[in-house]
Amino acid sequence: MDYAFSTSVIRLAENALLEQGTPLMEQASFALASHILCLLKERGFRLSGSTVLVLAGTGNNGGDALFAGSYLARRGLKVSAVVGDKCHEEGLHAALRAGVSVTHNPNEQELRSLARDCGTWIDGILGIGVTGKIREPFSNWLSILNQESAQSAAKPLIVAVDIPSGINADSSEVCNDVLKADLTVTMGCLKPALLEYPAADFAGSVETVDLGFDPILFQNASASSDVVLRVNDIDVRDNWLVPTSEDHKYSRGVLGIFTGSQQYPGAGILSVGGASRLGLGMVRYLGGNTKVVDTYPEVVIGNGKIQAALAGSGLVELEPVESWLNELDPALPVVLDAGAISLALDPNWQKPTILTPHAGELQKLLDDSGFGIDRTSIEANPRKFACIAAEHTCCIVVLKGASTVIAAPSGECYVQADAPAWTGTAGSGDVLAGIIGAVVAMFQARAEQSGENVLSKDLALAAAIGVHIHGRAASFASRRELHDQRGLGIPIAASDIIDSVPNIMDEILNPWR
Repeated sequence: MDYAFSTSVIRLAENALLEQGTPLMEQASFALASHILCLLKERGFRLSGSTVLVLAGTGNNGGDALFAGSYLARRGLKVSAVVGDKCHEEGLHAALRAGVSVTHNPNEQELRSLARDCGTWIDGILGIGVTGKIREPFSNWLSILNQESAQSAAKPLIVAVDIPSGINADSSEVCNDVLKADLTVTMGCLKPALLEYPAADFAGSVETVDLGFDPILFQNASASSDVVLRVNDIDVRDNWLVPTSEDHKYSRGVLGIFTGSQQYPGAGILSVGGASRLGLGMVRYLGGNTKVVDTYPEVVIGNGKIQAALAGSGLVELEPVESWLNELDPALPVVLDAGAISLALDPNWQKPTILTPHAGELQKLLDDSGFGIDRTSIEANPRKFACIAAEHTCCIVVLKGASTVIAAPSGECYVQADAPAWTGTAGSGDVLAGIIGAVVAMFQARAEQSGENVLSKDLALAAAIGVHIHGRAASFASRRELHDQRGLGIPIAASDIIDSVPNIMDEILNPWR
């Protein structure tokens, strides 16, 4: 599990370690310089004579950048730095002693000239404490640097210190002139903005420098809002229901699916396809596309014992599915997608439920609840509004997007950004709903073996695991996993994600191969 912590908790950790005499800046700057050297080598650049521009603001990020510049200069790189009226004095003196060429308060022409002359930029302008409008001269610096980066025939390699300048570390909101990084070297722990779009789109690859924060962070993260979670392959493997010789189809999880219609028959096929590749004991299909069994002959048509329910994808009439859901055990977990999401607004609805809206569907859900939120606001700060919806509906909300937010009513929040942009295609959400439904059925089957029902916190984890598998499968299908950040991948269809699930599960469950 990956953990990202709020700025307030990070400050507590920093202060505690500084009081103990821990040389945080020395450790951070050395790690920053080391990562830059490794990146240059990976890209095939000679170290001696390589040109570096340090962009130093007034805070500790600027100090980290200046100290890192001094390390790089002593390794034979040609390092220049720009600073404003104020900067980190010790970092400045270290840079000057190492032979770094420092320009104070550069005018536009000076900054443009330095930017053009240097192949690597170290962005230490702003840090995690910045919110709201960026003040001068840094706003102007960022505007100029973005222009130069866009116009350059040989795009500079941009490395952000801790977080790209102009990003709100806690909310993931971005200003107009954020400098997009190729690499972000973040100090001590992940920040929520590095997991969540739109901010994460500016971070590039992210490397975390261990500064000994963890014990203090976990001790002080008293509220769920202080932590954002991200599942990985290890979490999937640790929580997977691997069958034994004593298992049978009913002990491995049975999912009932009510999706698809004559108008939208593909939704039934795609949701069943997503569910069928994860090792369930059985999939029961009750939807409006009876040809589902032609594609998946192992599917059982009709009602019967199930351990979770999925409904909504491709439905036109809600009354039949609502009647079916009302007949189920009230403790049975339910996944509601597309048009069925609105069922959760019924004041009598009390089932343990996962909702899977995209931004437009979440806006409608909140509008119907009297919140009056526009879609643009949701897309600018998805985690905020997913958490609002989860608290209001008492359901787990899976807000689909470039980064998918999984918010629980109790405050736990996961953010998964595993999928490439190629995933935004018709039917992808139907596949995701099927995958989540399958994971939930397995979780419920395991809970029933102990005479219990799956807990809300476990439902949130199940949803996050489903999103992770879906994203990994989409990356595999688009061939993004064969390329680094510069690779484009290839277009995919939703059915390609289904076909890639077995390959991804093989990688996850058998990592030693």
